[in-house]
Amino acid sequence: MELCTTKQAADKLGVTSRTVLLWSDSGLLKSWKTPGGHRRFSIDEVEKLASTLEEENNVPEFMQSHKNKLKVLVVEDDAYLLNLYNLTINSWDLPIELFLSQDGYDGLYKAGNCRPDLIILDLNLPKVDGFQIVATLIKNDLLSFDDLIIVTGLTEEKISHNLPNIKDIRILKKPIDFGLVREIVEEKINKKVQIPQQKEE
Repeated sequence: MELCTTKQAADKLGVTSRTVLLWSDSGLLKSWKTPGGHRRFSIDEVEKLASTLEEENNVPEFMQSHKNKLKVLVVEDDAYLLNLYNLTINSWDLPIELFLSQDGYDGLYKAGNCRPDLIILDLNLPKVDGFQIVATLIKNDLLSFDDLIIVTGLTEEKISHNLPNIKDIRILKKPIDFGLVREIVEEKINKKVQIPQQKEE
């Protein structure tokens, strides 16, 4: 079996080395470690994944990010809801750069490449579920709970079983309260652009 390094895998896939590590941690791309602790990947597996990405058009043109905009990633497998997010958030006329993913596989890819300021995440997702996404991003220091909104129909008991720090996470129940989502987005925009607070007289 012919192997390659993390950087070589990243070059073949057209992604960053960090994204390759995210996919490896989540189980999307199998890897092995050398005695020195370096990861190695099967070239056949890497090429198979590259072919899948190309077929699914999962290499979008989002590398050119706008510095002053709040980057928001929505990961939702329901096509109707994803379109609703798209239409609603874009109608707000706020400085937002919006990224959309319909499965956890693509969501991890975009999270690793666009480094969103806020992730709006469904938990029941195909390929890689929302719990795996949260665990992988936290493990790689790519996510804090303040940058996460979970929108789900699951009970708190089921969520807390997989996410022990549930009290630190914003959890919104379906149907989506877009008014509350907008409040959170505007709060993060204000922090990002560092709008000075007026002193009280």
